[in-house]
Amino acid sequence: MSTLRDDSLKLAIRAALVARGLSLSSWCRSNNLSRSYVEKILTGQRNGPRSLSIKVKIISDCRLSESIAPSAHLDPSGSVDRAPEQ
Repeated sequence: MSTLRDDSLKLAIRAALVARGLSLSSWCRSNNLSRSYVEKILTGQRNGPRSLSIKVKIISDCRLSESIAPSAHLDPSGSVDRAPEQ
């Protein structure tokens, strides 16, 4: 199991949003979420069920799931379990 650093996730999400002509603030507004709350989710300060679902949504919206790996599982702690390479 490897840990995906929350800073790396936050930066990857910001880069993906900018590449689509969006900002984190605009994504938050369009999803009726507070930017400060989303920042806390992305830095691991919020890890409850709702926070996890928001994290999964923003990763999906940014199409980052492929970069994490199709076989990876993102758990609430922000860790990524990767399937062993063969």
